[in-house]
Amino acid sequence: MKKMPALALIAMMLLTFVACGGEEPAPATEPTAPILTEAPTQAPTEAPTEEPDPITATDMAETVLFDDENCSFTVSLASENAHLGMTLDALCVNKTDKTLMFTWNTVSVCGYLYDPLWSQEVAPGESVTSVVYIDTFQLEQLGITSIDEIEFTLYIFDSGDFMAQPYANDVFTIYPTGLDEASVVYPERISVDGEQVITGDNNVDFIIEGFEESGGTYALRCYLGNRTDANLVYAWEDVTVNGSAIDPMFALEVPAGKQTYGEVSFFLRELKAQGISDVEEITFRLNVTDSATGEAVLDQVFTFRAEDSLVG
Repeated sequence: MKKMPALALIAMMLLTFVACGGEEPAPATEPTAPILTEAPTQAPTEAPTEEPDPITATDMAETVLFDDENCSFTVSLASENAHLGMTLDALCVNKTDKTLMFTWNTVSVCGYLYDPLWSQEVAPGESVTSVVYIDTFQLEQLGITSIDEIEFTLYIFDSGDFMAQPYANDVFTIYPTGLDEASVVYPERISVDGEQVITGDNNVDFIIEGFEESGGTYALRCYLGNRTDANLVYAWEDVTVNGSAIDPMFALEVPAGKQTYGEVSFFLRELKAQGISDVEEITFRLNVTDSATGEAVLDQVFTFRAEDSLVG
């Protein structure tokens, strides 16, 4: 009989639970912020403020320049950009069991000497695609607005034995813009106010465009032109500055039909040691010789006067 009150109490609790089952329990605390009913949208990406210059492929087709049982060299399509310059894809293939170095020597662009500072080492049995970069801005300073012709010597050698016979040492010419030899026009050199034409005879040009003092040197900016069919070496000998003998040790080789710029530099400390504070006059013997035969093409004494030239 004592169990009846307990059973009655349990029955009453079950009835209460069933009656309250359809109601949501009240939240313990009120929310502090409204509930979002829409998904947040992603912030729009900002559009670039300036469109990049387009890079367009030129008309030069993929060309195998060299291929034998030891190695091969292929130049792929070039790309050109007004601000970035021109790039050439060079595929270097090494078929030997030695590590080979591929490089360009004596490079010229539209008749002007230019060094792209390119080389590529390739492990035995491997192939590498390397990029040759041509600086358009630098060439524009020479009056070259279109890279229509590139001439270079392809030199391939054993990087572990510099004295061994090279695998390739051949001259090639490519036409990145699709022209041919007959269509390429070399730019004319633009004259500079105050320049001194040292010589323009015997198909040899040597012009001093100006001078500059910087970095501890007194430098003459010179234009050298070779209109012969031989490689020529231009050298200064028997040099005096304001009557004092000082040797700038200048010599530069210019290939047949090419042109370039160079600097004849004097150290200011050497000039000061001779008591020279201002360069007034430089006398020198310009010796131009055929690099193959040693035969003199020009050997004559000239004088440069600073007062007749513009600085810079």
